[in-house]
Amino acid sequence: MKLYDYHKREHHNSWILKHCEVLIEEAKKNFNSSLVLYAALEARNLLEKTEYDVLLCFSDKEDWGYIKETAKMKNGLDTLNKKYKALNYRYQTFSETFLKVISNSELKTFDYSNSGILQSKLSQYLHIYTLSANELEFKSDFIQNGIIVVNEAIDFIKKYYIKKDEKLTFGIIDFSTLEGSIKVEFDNWKKSASFDTDALFEKLKKINDEENSGKKYTF
Repeated sequence: MKLYDYHKREHHNSWILKHCEVLIEEAKKNFNSSLVLYAALEARNLLEKTEYDVLLCFSDKEDWGYIKETAKMKNGLDTLNKKYKALNYRYQTFSETFLKVISNSELKTFDYSNSGILQSKLSQYLHIYTLSANELEFKSDFIQNGIIVVNEAIDFIKKYYIKKDEKLTFGIIDFSTLEGSIKVEFDNWKKSASFDTDALFEKLKKINDEENSGKKYTF
């Protein structure tokens, strides 16, 4: 099965990420400044889409309509991230820690701060009407720095995503399936102000050892 077709846009993150890589490769091969600008647009789109997807993962379905409409507004993602950030952190760190206990897979906490920095860097390649022709030449510092920034965004996403069956994805555990002592720890973690994930790991590991014989799963 072909996972990427340059001429057929797919609305999933693996396709957009691959498209960014291909655009940069083609830009360097053909000394094409326009492809660098296009790659910057796609890289920013990917970062924003990932933030949006994360927000959906950590919110109730009844909030999805509000999230969708707010995200469309100016600075909508910033507004949403500020509203849900604390809750997102609790959910993400619990997912990340719990999965370390019960499997060899890995989930990572999304770095909103770094994502914001990268989006800011990429934005200068979306608004280019004040630039001179010389600044937009392929060998210019502006375009060469653009290649660097796009690659930084690509590396950032790759470190966050999990590669499985040639696709890059991310996710969280299904919190509705938690029960018993694990659910108690999750409820405590949500209400807690602690950032000590090592202590959380030890608690969850002890529960898994005592109640599940230390069993691990493959996802």
